[in-house]
Parts: sequence; structure tokens; C-alpha cells
Amino acid sequence: MNLLDKAGVWALDYLDAAVLHVRAVAGGWRVPAHYAHGEPGKPTIVLIPGVYERWNFLKPIADRLWEDGYPISIVHGLGYNLRPIVETSDRLTAALSRVRANPAGRIIVAHSKGGLVGKHLMLSHSDDLGVRGLVAVCTPFAGSRYAKYVLGQTLRAFSPTNDTIVLLGRNSSVNAEIVSIFGPFDPHVPDGSVLVGATNVQIPVSGHFRILHSAEAIDAAADAVRLLASRPDTRVTASAVQKTAQPTEHPDILVAAVALLRDRHVLMVRARGRDVLYMPGGKIDEGESPADAAARETREEVSVGLVPGSVHELFTVVTQAHGEPDGRQVRMVVFGGKADAEPQPSAEVSEVHWVTTADIDRCPPAGAEVLRQLAALDLID
Repeated sequence: MNLLDKAGVWALDYLDAAVLHVRAVAGGWRVPAHYAHGEPGKPTIVLIPGVYERWNFLKPIADRLWEDGYPISIVHGLGYNLRPIVETSDRLTAALSRVRANPAGRIIVAHSKGGLVGKHLMLSHSDDLGVRGLVAVCTPFAGSRYAKYVLGQTLRAFSPTNDTIVLLGRNSSVNAEIVSIFGPFDPHVPDGSVLVGATNVQIPVSGHFRILHSAEAIDAAADAVRLLASRPDTRVTASAVQKTAQPTEHPDILVAAVALLRDRHVLMVRARGRDVLYMPGGKIDEGESPADAAARETREEVSVGLVPGSVHELFTVVTQAHGEPDGRQVRMVVFGGKADAEPQPSAEVSEVHWVTTADIDRCPPAGAEVLRQLAALDLID
């Protein structure tokens, strides 16, 4: 996208923001009464708008989710979301704690700063509030380098070096429960909204505000909520833990894998007797670190070592385990690294393939999600 195109996106985006503010004031902030009712068994959607926004900015998405059967909850008292992220998260937690939670749980749908508030809430109070996941639209998870050019602490708090931004970025324990939606160019989040370990969804609509009422974003948000709601609800309250100390019937399978990259392709293998493609990797042995497991499995499966200093964690994928009972999940820690030789099939592997997302149908759920994540990070085609 050239500078003229970007300038056009800026102009249209600010025009959209102005229109949304006028509509919010002219239409009032009264929440539709029917939002409180949804289909049994579907989690409640909690809306968190961005800074200088009211909940109405998310109304097109909320309307669609209500039509899909989800009850919608708007928390009053946040104003224009001008308070610091941590304080807003605490206020939101207090408000939600006063309302009996839906037995099916809650899913947060947020825009911009609202996504940062939602992630902080998930890190600090998710279990108590029954939060099953977060759908974040145009959220600056890594901050915005433009923050240093604005006046006032409200927006300068989005600096990539801000303590809260840094701490949220370092803690990835809930990233697998987040879906981040964004366009190819966001004038307010120039470095993008890709979140390592999350499900990252890029749609063909640029902008920070105008994206909110696009058909693509509305569909993507509906798909994201459906994805999060379909996952097993593994979150339990402290009281529930006290009532049952029995182990889970199907504990997660913990594995580590390595993404070896070449010419925007990633290496995958076909195990002997199998008809699908896997990432080089395997189960983490007791007492073994994920990085050590990834290196060991790479040697065993494709006969290469990893160049010292090249190994770095990329993300974690959590999804249904292939060939296992429904509800049993695989938790795969994926590392990047450089091979010290040409990968070759081993006794465990019959073939090696350099693949892209075009091969996603040949992969089990975890492998398919890895390809999506690598593409979202612009590492493969």
C-alpha cells in the first residue's frame, strides 16, 4: 500500500470515527432490552470498547452475535475508557463479579484498547469470572510507536515501552484463548495486531474504526466466538476445584515442535504408516524442557541439529488432538530455529515436505493451526 492509499485510509477512518461518535450521542447509550436474552447453553458476550469509545462502536458486531443466539452484556461505568488499563480491568472485574455468571461462561469481544483490558482481566481474574476467551479487533498488543507523538497520558500509555504493555506482552499464558482480528493496514496500530500464540485472522479491510462495521469483520468475529465457544470449557472456579480433586479424564498432550523455514515454506514430515503431515516434534519427556524436547525430536525425525543460539519460542497451539477422544487437547509449543544440515527422513519418518498454507488440508488440527499462525506472522505463504 503506497502513501497515497494510506492517507486515504486515514481520512476515511477518521470520518468513520466521527460518524460513530455522532450516532452514539444521537442514538443514546441505552442498551437494547433483547440483548439480555440468548439461547440456552451459549456464553454471554461482554463488550469492551476502545479508548474514547462507547459500546455503540461494537454494535454491528453485537447485533450479529445476538442474532446468532448469544446474550450480550454491556458494563456501564467505564465512560469513554480513559482510565489506565489495569484500573479499567479491575473496575470491569468488580462489575462482572456483582452479576451471576452465565453457566456457559463469558466471551469478551473488544476493540483496540479494550483487547488489552480483556487480556489483563483474563490473566488476573479469568477463572473467577468464567471467561472462556477474547475476540480482539485491532488491538495494539505490542503497543503503537505513534504513542510518543501524542499529548496526554491516555494515548501515550500505548507506547511499546509502557510497563503495562511490556508486562502483557511477556505473559502469553492466555494467548491461545485469544482471537485477534485485523486488516492489512491500521493507521493507529502501524505494527499490526498479530499476537504470538493466538489465533490471528487478517481480513481484507484496512482501518481502525471503519473495520468495525465491515461485513468481513462481523463475519470474522462471529466465527471467532463460535470457535471459542466450541472449545471445552476448562476453566473452573476455586470452589469447584475444592469439590473435586479427581484428575481430568483426558489430560492435555504436551508436545514441542520446530518450524524450520526455507523460501517462505516450512518443513513438515509424514510418519511411516500415516497419511497426514506433522511438524517435526513430539511429546515432552518428564523433566525435559520444551526447547530440549524440540531439539531432540528434530534430531530423531529429520536427522539434523539446531544451530546454537537460533532456537526461539514462536507460539503455543492448543487444539483437539488428532486421533484422540473428543475433548482431549494437544498443547504444542512451537520453536523457530536453523538446521545445521539438510533435513532427511529418519527411521521414524518416510518423507519430508516443504509446505505452505496451500497444504493445510493434509494436516491434522494442530498442524493446520501452526500453518495459520506462521502465515499470520508472515513467515510462510
